[in-house]
Amino acid sequence: MLMRVVQITLEPELLGAVDRTARQRRTTRSALVREALRRFLLELGTRAREAADREGYGRKPVRPGEFDVFDAVTAWPPK
Repeated sequence: MLMRVVQITLEPELLGAVDRTARQRRTTRSALVREALRRFLLELGTRAREAADREGYGRKPVRPGEFDVFDAVTAWPPK
């Protein structure tokens, strides 16, 4: 995988925490930051999808009985 070098500015306390964590996890600073960025971007995507779901169900709420057909096949008892 081709990687690009980037420069970022961090507060000394944050950089210290990153370095300590990288040592504890036996990884590099760069690998730790890449993992953190991937997780952050994944979380942003999850939040966006959840917001879209909330908006959709706000516009068209579930009707009583709409999912009753699934009660027979669930692993838990219906409420």
